[in-house]
Amino acid sequence: MAVSRLCHSELRRGQAYGDFLREQIAGDELADWSDPRAITPEIADNLVATGYLRTAPDRTFAEITNFVPDRLEVIADEMRILGSSVLGLSLHCARCHDHKFDPIPQRDYYRMTAAARTRSTNRDWLPPDQRRLNAVAWEEREAWESHEAQLSARVQRLQAAREASPGGAPRRRPTPR
Repeated sequence: MAVSRLCHSELRRGQAYGDFLREQIAGDELADWSDPRAITPEIADNLVATGYLRTAPDRTFAEITNFVPDRLEVIADEMRILGSSVLGLSLHCARCHDHKFDPIPQRDYYRMTAAARTRSTNRDWLPPDQRRLNAVAWEEREAWESHEAQLSARVQRLQAAREASPGGAPRRRPTPR
């Protein structure tokens, strides 16, 4: 939903379509996002924009499914998403042979997959649970952490008051078997 909202707001505000596509395909490459203190709302938007490529099914989360053919399937699914959403074409058949009806030779398909593979090669592939990015502006993160600390302190005070009250903490009823 956030990606869809971002797409509509970017196009409504008059962003050039070429810039829009650049953000969608390579938003994570447009700025250094490694320092959480340097993430601005613009950088966060660029990181969110690339999220639609991550909607490809990724079955490389386990040792048993994290082999080169599985990784290539993820990239093929990303190419399918890119082809259908940006080009309006099915690119899947170009994986095995030149496209019959559209001018997409097999070599161009693999050139596109090579560009997608630059973000992670077969040797440094990360499982999905290790590819998370904190795409939140530092001020927003600090505000959230402050609010979380206040809530945690309140919960601790309430728990302490409950335990200090006459009768102490209520006993748990045994669960029926």
